Amino acid sequence: MPMLLFADQERAKNHLGYTSRAVPLGDGVIFRAALYDNDRTVEWIAWAVKLLNRCDRTFDESETDAQDSGIASRRVLTGDRNYSDIEYRPPSQKERDRAYIAETDRLARFLGATNYNNPDNYQFLNVSAMRQ
Repeated sequence: MPMLLFADQERAKNHLGYTSRAVPLGDGVIFRAALYDNDRTVEWIAWAVKLLNRCDRTFDESETDAQDSGIASRRVLTGDRNYSDIEYRPPSQKERDRAYIAETDRLARFLGATNYNNPDNYQFLNVSAMRQ
């Protein structure tokens, strides 16, 4: 029966934040059950690997410096008679982080697990705010 490769399982753990000890035991069990299930189809495995590759790509994009060229925006004039003015603005760090969180949320929904890299999923951190 097909199963996710060990390297893919580790990638999923890293993208969803299951590498820390702060993950509740029940969530860890659900996550491991989704990863280590032997009754998966080849299509399921291919889709999971596709989602992991998307997470890798957006993580790499979120880690690169937006200002690596030193140009914050660029204007390009195209055409010889009718000029089109195109302004390019690279995405900000916040936009790139939001894109990465969206991809990891998609992976978490596919696996049926909680995404602990998403700050909105920290229910246990909001307990002190509820007491006030």
